[in-house]
Amino acid sequence: MFIVFGWRTAARRVAMLSLLCHVCRQQAAHPLDKLTKKFTLFFIPVLPLSTTYQLTCVACGTSQPVMKDAAEQLIAHPDSFTTAAAALGDPPVPTV
Repeated sequence: MFIVFGWRTAARRVAMLSLLCHVCRQQAAHPLDKLTKKFTLFFIPVLPLSTTYQLTCVACGTSQPVMKDAAEQLIAHPDSFTTAAAALGDPPVPTV
């Protein structure tokens, strides 16, 4: 008898934000995704192992992890942030 187990990561889009990317300096869409890693038994998700949030710039493809409280703030007040760095809690990047 074989027991097949492993884990799978499922992504779910929770918000689409328009932010200024701190890498490519373009105003672009930034999807906020919730990534949930689940333990699987016979390819059936049984138990969630971890949950993380990720913000991705569609212009340059840069992805950054987002803390849970910052992600909840972005979902609740999407218009209160203008840059991805501010949304992540980083200090503002000086402009050239």
